[in-house]
Amino acid sequence: MNALTVLRNLFAFIFILLITACGGDGGGLKVNKNNVTDVFELNGLRTDNGITVSWTSLQVSKIAVTTPTGTAPPSWLNVSFTGNRTPISLSIGITNSNLAVGSYQTAVRVNAINLLNEAMDFEDININFEVKERPSASPQSISISMVEGTLPPSQTITLSRNNDTVDILPTSFISGFTRWVNFSINGQSVELNFSSNTQALAIGPHRTNLYINSLLSR
Repeated sequence: MNALTVLRNLFAFIFILLITACGGDGGGLKVNKNNVTDVFELNGLRTDNGITVSWTSLQVSKIAVTTPTGTAPPSWLNVSFTGNRTPISLSIGITNSNLAVGSYQTAVRVNAINLLNEAMDFEDININFEVKERPSASPQSISISMVEGTLPPSQTITLSRNNDTVDILPTSFISGFTRWVNFSINGQSVELNFSSNTQALAIGPHRTNLYINSLLSR
């Protein structure tokens, strides 16, 4: 065996070692969140934009999102991402307009794909959420008859949801510029109070709407 043959064999050996070493690094794929949990009401929509995907291998050419079983994600799940260089942002959106009250679980798989369209590495993100009924208000409407120049008594509206706590938010509001009525929040109830401006109202019907925003307990 001459020196040229030795060099050729040595080069071939080194070349094979390099290919093997580069192809076995797995992509170094990482996600900063492997679990997404949420609770929301019927006809609600949630989007988690706080998921970051990163990788270390230069062989990763793109990211593909599937499910662990290789099937398409359920119809109520929207998954999208922005960017093509590490790191990228992943958004998981849940729309439950056609879902019944109850608990739901699924998972998505983030795949690191090389130039040969082969999966090098993956990370699974588990998704768990619960759909709850909207709270009910009692009473749903209030009708008051009063004599001109008098002040009607305060009224109380209570929110409830199947033995579940309903936290009323201060972002609740009365529609329009209504000076003759205001409200205060007391736990799961809203108290309507009529101001002295009520006594100056002209004879006839007067109407307004109260919009109550509530926070779901988790």
